[in-house]
Amino acid sequence: MAVPATKAAASLSAPGFRLGKKEVYMPSHLVTLLRRKKMHPNEAFFQVPLTFTKFDLRDYLWNLYNVEVTRVGVMVKQQSLIHRTGLQSVYRPQPYKFMTVQLAKPFQWPELPNNPDAFMKELFDRRDEAAYKNRQLSRSIGIGEIPSKAVVENGKPKPDDKDRAELRKSAQDILMGKTKWQNGVDLDPKFNSIATTSNKKDGSKEIVHKRAADDRVTAKMEAGQAKSAKNPARAAAGRPDKKSSTVVQKRWAKAQKGQWLPSVRE
Repeated sequence: MAVPATKAAASLSAPGFRLGKKEVYMPSHLVTLLRRKKMHPNEAFFQVPLTFTKFDLRDYLWNLYNVEVTRVGVMVKQQSLIHRTGLQSVYRPQPYKFMTVQLAKPFQWPELPNNPDAFMKELFDRRDEAAYKNRQLSRSIGIGEIPSKAVVENGKPKPDDKDRAELRKSAQDILMGKTKWQNGVDLDPKFNSIATTSNKKDGSKEIVHKRAADDRVTAKMEAGQAKSAKNPARAAAGRPDKKSSTVVQKRWAKAQKGQWLPSVRE
């Protein structure tokens, strides 16, 4: 009995396994074909979602690409522990699921392109570099090490740009007294008298420090005289207090010349 031509063609196009009949809608599932260095031409390596089974991948390859699969191997790879940012705890991300299929017909990968510029390789390299720097910055901030913008990755100071050079020169001029700091904002008229008084006081920062030193030395001398008046027996015996008047007079002379400034603790 002769077999009809349509039935014969259907038998030739049917796979050597039983197909699933349930239709599954998977819009967010991602199946990735990965290229490994050492693989047999009759094998292919895929990364699949965790919910994928052997039958899902087998029917997927047949229904979409008409690729027949004779065997499917599964491997689940766990990820390393990751520290939570700012917390004293760790967690393990979701694992990866890989499947190795054995093909009925061999498959050979195409040769790598000779011109990577056609695939915008430089753009993707810059994107990967920027993502790596952001990860490193987030990690440094998480452990309390905020990197300085004035230092490059290799630890050497980078040359100042135009803005930083001008800012450093302006700061030095202000410290040396060549220029006065101004923010370009006009004060309210009620503050004009205060600004005028502060400008006429001493004229420079050194005179202010010198007057403050003179006031402190004078106060110490008066305190020493008061102690001597309270204890005339000690002063008559020639035993001054902790700081003798001679030391105070020497410091007074140095303060007049600007060679010594007493600290707050003294």
